[in-house]
Amino acid sequence: MSVFYVVQWTAIRERLPELQQALTRLQEHVRLEHPSVRSTRCFRVQWGGEPARPGFVWMEEFESLTAIEESDRLESTPACDEVWASIYACAVAGTVVTGLWRGEGQEGWFAR
Repeated sequence: MSVFYVVQWTAIRERLPELQQALTRLQEHVRLEHPSVRSTRCFRVQWGGEPARPGFVWMEEFESLTAIEESDRLESTPACDEVWASIYACAVAGTVVTGLWRGEGQEGWFAR
């Protein structure tokens, strides 16, 4: 069963173009430097819910809690801090929230 590291925030509207570039850099960084991450996803809140618009949700999928801990221990570098700093710089102060979500019923998930 997968575990997801989730980061949610509200973006500063005037910095949306900069945020889009930062998200592209983040995806590439994770793809190249974090082999323990199974997948990444990024969502932008279109209507309602949390976080407030323009809201974003970033997800990194891991095999397990142990895999997250190992990734933090073995794969975290100053480059990680740098790429995340560019994301945080585009967020409204005080809106960044992190969490761990556990995948449920994944055997029934499908995509078309």
